[in-house]
Amino acid sequence: MIFTVRLRKEIIRSYGRIIFLFIGLIIYNFLPAQTYFFDHYGPEQGLESSKVHSIIQAKDDYIWLGTLSGATRFDGINFINYTTEDGLAPKGVRTVFEDNSGNIWFGHIGGALTRFNGKEFESIFITDTLSGLVISSFIQDENGSLWISTYGDGVYKIENPDDKINRIKYAHYKGGRLGDRVFSSLLLSDGTLYFVTDLGIKEYKPEENTFQTYLPKGLDTYFTISVLFEDSKKNLWFGTYNGGLYKMDYKTHEFTFIDIKDGLAANWITSIIEDKSGNIWTGHWDNKYDKGGITRIDANGNLKVYDKLNGLLDNKIYCLVCDKENNILIGTTEHGFCIFKGEQFISYTTANGLIDNQVSAITEDPDGQLWFGTNGGITVYNSEKEVFLHYNQINNHISDQIRFLRNDPDGNIWIGTADQGVIRYDNNTHSFEYIDAINQSFPLIGGILFQSVQALETDRDFNVYVGTLDGLLWYNSKEKTITARRTVDGLPSNNISALFVDSRNTLWVGGEVNGLSKKVGDKFERIDVAGEVTPTCITEDHDGKLWIGTAARGVLCIKDTIIARYSYTEGLLANLINFIGVDDNNLIYVGTNKGLNKIVPGENKIFTYTKKSGFTGIETKNNATYKDLDGNLWFGTANGVVRYNSRLDKHTGIEPL
Repeated sequence: MIFTVRLRKEIIRSYGRIIFLFIGLIIYNFLPAQTYFFDHYGPEQGLESSKVHSIIQAKDDYIWLGTLSGATRFDGINFINYTTEDGLAPKGVRTVFEDNSGNIWFGHIGGALTRFNGKEFESIFITDTLSGLVISSFIQDENGSLWISTYGDGVYKIENPDDKINRIKYAHYKGGRLGDRVFSSLLLSDGTLYFVTDLGIKEYKPEENTFQTYLPKGLDTYFTISVLFEDSKKNLWFGTYNGGLYKMDYKTHEFTFIDIKDGLAANWITSIIEDKSGNIWTGHWDNKYDKGGITRIDANGNLKVYDKLNGLLDNKIYCLVCDKENNILIGTTEHGFCIFKGEQFISYTTANGLIDNQVSAITEDPDGQLWFGTNGGITVYNSEKEVFLHYNQINNHISDQIRFLRNDPDGNIWIGTADQGVIRYDNNTHSFEYIDAINQSFPLIGGILFQSVQALETDRDFNVYVGTLDGLLWYNSKEKTITARRTVDGLPSNNISALFVDSRNTLWVGGEVNGLSKKVGDKFERIDVAGEVTPTCITEDHDGKLWIGTAARGVLCIKDTIIARYSYTEGLLANLINFIGVDDNNLIYVGTNKGLNKIVPGENKIFTYTKKSGFTGIETKNNATYKDLDGNLWFGTANGVVRYNSRLDKHTGIEPL
């Protein structure tokens, strides 16, 4: 639900200028303020069934999925589906397991077994009664025996799982101290074997070849245990059916209880895993009481929920797996197979509170609030309060067509528009002001002032530089003076395509076709960039090198002279460059109409980020990038704004899918 409050409107007219005081539309967003990316695979992508019961990553890195239709192998790009025609036992696969020898075992909903030895599938029917049951889990003990749990017929132990089918030896355990309905199994790091049953947790005693109830002091017995897990610190986690989650400390044996009141997604736990960073992940099932989804619990006990409200497609989770790259693999009941690749990319759209999805400008005010310029006006985002404030033509009489946002030394924000020239937001009075000295100086086209800002920049001396279709406007906000510069003054072109002030407070000017100039005192000097180049964006790295994006020639890196070129040939997604950003590690990010590239200059590598890697915006907007005070990079796109946290990126050296 989104609750809106319209603030009182107040306009002050002063000497031909119109000042619009703090007017806005506040959006108190009761929906999650961001959307996380889950890479989704279903029948349209080649997966045979949308119901995925079980997932493993085998030693050879292939992903195996047990689905309602059978078994599927995934190599990261393509799916291969297997059925009875390939030798698989009949009916869907409820659980998948890889044994110590690399055989892949499939437990079927009908109760049969299938073994894949790397070359062929072999169907196994241990007994006639087993054919009407459901295989719930596999586990292999320290002696190499394979234990198979079932719903309704107890547990089977295969002593020689590597042997030929007709030589397999097994023992059958049911009823008595074990029970018939076994939900799952777990082998502890010390070799202890547990089975989760409808009669509680049962521990196998190999000396007596029997089972006894495992009930540690402090564990509530009111709710049925659904899943058991041991983490890397040897703590035990107990998931329940509608009774929340219990953690038993390995050293003290004390219990911590977590449920929906603490932020758990739901009290019904279906799966528990640990990622490579030590976070605990729990899968849930929604019902009439809870919404379901996934919960992540970090080392400090902080909980975060992922569900249908913030990007997850399904709130009914069958299984979770952490793969070798620390991605979370998710099996769902109605939306197939999902991969969560981390929070390095987080998207914000109109569904989260933006006024418009076309984000062309980004900056940050002195209070740490993010400003987004769009085709529908301005959105100001307060991340601490999860509040979005909107300014636009209807409510505030400022242009909806925002193209640039720049800060000056006093914390004011200068706004470049596509149709109404330049506006200043005064941070002290919280008011917008049209700057007549600038706006009356735009070129006349057909007898009409063409107040379209082509580029905008500010410097430390309170200068504001405005690029137009017919030269550069140079305004000093302290002295209230304005001058115009054109090609006769040393500019590369009268059609200004890019402006940038570097760390030495030097202004660089890009012009259509004719390249680059830099400001030296009150004059401009042209820079040789070897040929006809139209700069579209300019930035500076930590070493003082300039990075220039162009309209057709990719990226140029300059320090006195051109020292590097990057184009489609070298691995960029396109030669038309919309923005260039630099992170805290001095890595270069290049926005194109086809996605995002990352250049690692020291290694001469280029990585690609598209929708599959979480960069859902794809088409980036000109000069729409900003690094906030926390080091996050923000990218404006045609589909909202994307926040990128390079610290969360997986530096595996592997090209992101």
